[in-house]
Amino acid sequence: MRIRQKVLGRTAESVTRFTAVERDRRIVWDGNVGPMRPHAAFELKPADRTTRLTFRADPNPVGPFKLLSPLFARTGRSVWDKRLQRIKTAIESGSPTAS
Repeated sequence: MRIRQKVLGRTAESVTRFTAVERDRRIVWDGNVGPMRPHAAFELKPADRTTRLTFRADPNPVGPFKLLSPLFARTGRSVWDKRLQRIKTAIESGSPTAS
C-alpha cells in the first residue's frame, strides 16, 4: 500500500507491506517511511467481554538516523498511544470519527 501525504509542505510517500494478517488476532506490517523501515504489529486479545488492542513497533531507522532510534521509538509510542486513545473514544461513543 502506498500513501502520499503532505509533510512540512512537501509531498512524502510511504510504503506499507502487510506481512501477516490473522483474523481477530494480529496484523503485522513493514514500512518504508522516510529514514525509517518500521516493523510493527497490532495484536487483539479477548479481555472481559471486550477486545484489547495493543501496538508494538520498532522504528528501525537507517544510516546515520540509527543513532536517533531511542528518540524515534519514544516519539512513536507517544503518537500511537494518542491514536489508540482516539480509536477507543470513537468506538465507545459509537461515533464513526473522533476529534
